[in-house]
Amino acid sequence: MLASRVPQGRILSAAGSAEDGILTAGDLPPHRARVLMMLALLEERPASELQRLLDTH
Repeated sequence: MLASRVPQGRILSAAGSAEDGILTAGDLPPHRARVLMMLALLEERPASELQRLLDTH
């Protein structure tokens, strides 16, 4: 998962990142993205659903 600690540092999906298994945090700060991923990974979910969670929260 890629996240930025810079206040205006939105992380966008790069070409090929999804195929490489890299999730992007978008506007979420790293500490919030980490907590969201810890909760989401309590159940088995495909990477596409994990990315959707990051994009919508």
